[in-house]
Amino acid sequence: MKSHKTKQENRGTYTYIFDDGTKITIKPGEEGVTEEFIKKLHSLDDSEVYYNHKNWHRPISEKEKQDIREWEEKHPGEKYQEVWNISIDSVFDEDGNQDKCIYLADNTTAVEDTSDEVDRLREVVSMMTEKQQRVYELHFLEGYSLTEVAAIMGTSIPSVHKHKEKILKFIKENFKRG
Repeated sequence: MKSHKTKQENRGTYTYIFDDGTKITIKPGEEGVTEEFIKKLHSLDDSEVYYNHKNWHRPISEKEKQDIREWEEKHPGEKYQEVWNISIDSVFDEDGNQDKCIYLADNTTAVEDTSDEVDRLREVVSMMTEKQQRVYELHFLEGYSLTEVAAIMGTSIPSVHKHKEKILKFIKENFKRG
């Protein structure tokens, strides 16, 4: 779990550290990696750091502070331990290996009850080209800007804009039909 931001002078590349300590460094210009892609990776890390710190330091009411002080008075020499948010990163299998996928599969339920409109929209999106579906996913569902979508897909901003316009037209023309 990431707990600090990468220093500004080290943001020209992106280093990923695996659980076993192995490191890989991604550099712009190698294997199609762009500077925008590196910036996006750092941006995602910054967001993770922000939310990790936010979750670690949740706001505590005066009543909660008083309860903590009383607990610590009753338990001299001990520090009150608050465990209220378990990270998926802390899940391990029987052998001590991290296996988030198994945990997620065992502890999630699919949302089956959707409206007719959502089902119809999914059907319409499935009729689009692969590129249009990818732009739809990145821009409309995940909230990336057109510039970010272009960087992720390795294409131009005008191309992404054209796909967006075609998506909107396609949905408008096909949504009511059924």
